[in-house]
Amino acid sequence: ALMTASVLIERFYHSREENFQMKLANEKLSKAFAESRYQQLKEHLNPHFLFNSFSTLDGLIVQSEKKAKLFVHHLSDLYRYILQTEKLDTVTLKEEMEFAANYLSIAKERFGDSIQQNFDITERDLRKKVPPQAVQMLVENAIKHNQFNKDQPLNVSIRSGQTSLEIKNNLKPRKVAISHSFGLHNLNQRYLYLSGQEILIKKTASHFLVQIPFIT
Repeated sequence: ALMTASVLIERFYHSREENFQMKLANEKLSKAFAESRYQQLKEHLNPHFLFNSFSTLDGLIVQSEKKAKLFVHHLSDLYRYILQTEKLDTVTLKEEMEFAANYLSIAKERFGDSIQQNFDITERDLRKKVPPQAVQMLVENAIKHNQFNKDQPLNVSIRSGQTSLEIKNNLKPRKVAISHSFGLHNLNQRYLYLSGQEILIKKTASHFLVQIPFIT
């Protein structure tokens, strides 16, 4: 009886320790998730992005009133989406792709044919869920961290698979550039918090690829 009681007590304290460690890990992950969302919001409200956008708009007003109005439309849609999804954990891939397309439209007004895009996503996959602003952040990373021009454009490819979305770009790193790792680390933390899954990153001499799982 004493031996049985001893085993039960030991199991009780072992279980308590496991629960404590799990709670601690969840709290750390929750804190990391909150910090990544805050950093994400700060990035999108970056004054440099706004400055570049207004500079582009200034040029478009001179060139074409129609183009200027369309640019303002894309810019307002961009920030409306950011505000609407600020407290959401997931959105449909359709919503996220519309957001990414708006971002690319703004970028292409600035860089022209130096940026090329290719989307290959099925209607069924558009109903699947991803974290808000995940795809756009990866597109933004590709633009920020690579050098490109009209003769050697940046090619951004987004393709859906059975369980994940693949975002791929040709790689020609800027000579002076901030590392990809901070934004990717934040995105990975969000995935760990939301689904217990991690993103997959593959880098070769010629391409940079990120696979983000669909969230069920």
